[in-house]
Amino acid sequence: MRTLSIRLSMNAVSMLLLLVFLPISACKEKGASPGNALEKNKQNKIEVGQISEITLERGACFGQCPEYKVSFRKDDSATYIGEAYTSMIGTFRAEQESCSQCYFSNLEKLLFALRFFDPQEIYEKDWADAGTITIRVKASSGIKVVKTNKPEVPIEIWGIASAIDGIVAKIKWKKSAQDSQ
Repeated sequence: MRTLSIRLSMNAVSMLLLLVFLPISACKEKGASPGNALEKNKQNKIEVGQISEITLERGACFGQCPEYKVSFRKDDSATYIGEAYTSMIGTFRAEQESCSQCYFSNLEKLLFALRFFDPQEIYEKDWADAGTITIRVKASSGIKVVKTNKPEVPIEIWGIASAIDGIVAKIKWKKSAQDSQ
């Protein structure tokens, strides 16, 4: 009896894995992988090294969703503007000695690894109470903006936003002089 239940459990796990990974592999382009995302992006004229600014903006919902905008620049400067439901309200600048931890080049590489430049630009759903996530990337060849208000955020967008939030938590922020008055 115990062998039968273990076998059934293993079959259930196998079926679950098959159901999860089969659609993913079926939707992938032939030859598409994070390793060749840069190759595909060459067609879009955006390459590693051309990005000058990466911005994450989280927008309002009917509840207590955090509202803020944070921008990281290639010169290792960063700005945070907190609007509501966040521990930092106002305009802040990253302290120079802590902004070496802005990890701009790592964020830039992450954008390519997660194929940021490939997805559609707007993921919308008629969802009245979902905060928005907007990721804006400025490059020498233009600006790419991806926006979503879906409660189930596409994993690539979630990964980029989570990485940015993690960096925000590591930086020492100083309230902007104009906001300190």
